[in-house]
Amino acid sequence: MTSISQNSLQTEFARDRSKFYRLEPDYDRPMSDVLIKHKKRILDKLTIIYGEETAKTSFTDLERIMKVHYAYKDPKMIEWEKDFDPTERFTEKDVILITYGDLIQNGDQLPLELLSDFSEQYLKGAINTLHILPFFPYSSDRGFSIIDFEEVDPRLGTWENIEKLKTNFRLMFDGVFNHASSKSRWFQEFLDGNPDFQIKRFLASRSIALVLMGVPGIYWHSLFGSKNDADAVLEEEQTRSINRRTIDRDNLYRALNDKETSTYKISHHFGEMIEKRTKERAFHPNGPQQILSISDALFSLIRTSVDGKEHILCITNITDEDQDITFDARKAGLQAERWRNVLSGKQFKSPHGVLSLNLTPYDVLWLKTGE
Repeated sequence: MTSISQNSLQTEFARDRSKFYRLEPDYDRPMSDVLIKHKKRILDKLTIIYGEETAKTSFTDLERIMKVHYAYKDPKMIEWEKDFDPTERFTEKDVILITYGDLIQNGDQLPLELLSDFSEQYLKGAINTLHILPFFPYSSDRGFSIIDFEEVDPRLGTWENIEKLKTNFRLMFDGVFNHASSKSRWFQEFLDGNPDFQIKRFLASRSIALVLMGVPGIYWHSLFGSKNDADAVLEEEQTRSINRRTIDRDNLYRALNDKETSTYKISHHFGEMIEKRTKERAFHPNGPQQILSISDALFSLIRTSVDGKEHILCITNITDEDQDITFDARKAGLQAERWRNVLSGKQFKSPHGVLSLNLTPYDVLWLKTGE
């Protein structure tokens, strides 16, 4: 331990957090052993998600970012972190204020300046964390259709205003990286294809949310596969209006009773999928899940009931091509030679625990063991 006591560091950190980062990086100091110690663990998780090749490339980028971040840390911050306990990241002392960056205005100052002044005068000592909703430049949707994630909306303020806020408050931000504006450089067009093919692809995408741990949340329009409302986007100049169309009741009921419509096909098959999910204990929100790396063309995992007695192998073909796979269930800890697809009732055999499967484009299988 250096001559700087941990208590004095805590006091200084609480008084002015902005001093714990340098304005210029120090690349000459030895690298922290944190990244070295956790390298294998990080690589293992990246490999599970993205595959070995992408994981190695991603880790190189991650390592670079962490090295740059470490180079900006002040020595006092490095010393303070030595005794940091992650379990005490939040305590009974924490209270978070959630706000947009422009909810207080006077016509003269930048809103983030006013927020800083107000927080300093009225919140300090009672609320210790500010959660600022998206403050990036945006094209619509009250800040949630981002044009540039690297800048502060000039109508709100600057990065200097953000830095001033963190002098006396912990800060939280909404990244919303999946809310890119059509005017941003990240936006990509989605092209419609064959209707029946698109229905199957749509259902495959919905199936993934149903098999993951937790309680699935289903957006209204997902129940029917409603088409994008391009006219509303143009008329309202709001990109998120694309899925906020109101539905005429009579037209909806008519479509739900016509077996030839995409509305009927999606609602019927999606409804069956949901109903069958509710009958399987392996899909309990707290039931463990094991992500598998069978193929880059497949999303696959194993869900297990809380009591450990029931297992479901969930596989979704996320491509527009047939996929032939061989899966050794024993390597995943499952001892089973018979399987039943929960969705179709079809039986599968796996001699010596090895499953051989053919999945057509966007096929979904929920294979339950021992049936």
